[in-house]
Amino acid sequence: VLSRSQLLDVAAMASQTNDAQYHGRYLATAHQDGTVRVGSAELRGHRAAVLCLAWAEGIEGSLLASGAADGQVILWNEVRSNEWRMIHQKFVPGSVTCLSFSSPEPYLMLGIGGGDELGVLTVLVELRRGSMTPDNWQVKSIPAHGGGI
Repeated sequence: VLSRSQLLDVAAMASQTNDAQYHGRYLATAHQDGTVRVGSAELRGHRAAVLCLAWAEGIEGSLLASGAADGQVILWNEVRSNEWRMIHQKFVPGSVTCLSFSSPEPYLMLGIGGGDELGVLTVLVELRRGSMTPDNWQVKSIPAHGGGI
């Protein structure tokens, strides 16, 4: 049973949480203060509010994408238990409002949608299976429709 102060802490945190995604043994949360929390780890790298998260399914290891209000997308991977590192970052026009990974076959891809007026869908494509290096991602931009995605 939670005490009154613990309940107030949970309520305050929930009001500042923009997204929550569960994967295997981890719950990741996106926060208004620019942090991503995965379990007890706090991931820092965003300078604006983190609006959305996505986990890559069907791959070895843990790969998480986070998208922020300033258009920054960061890919994170788990190095050791509860220890994460930034492996790639990309800026897109407008705020990032949705992220989605594809199935890893034949290539793992991350779709990035945002609130830009151009209506461009940005896709990060993994070049070499399982290589968690910054140069392993190719960027493709696809005109989708005007008014944002």
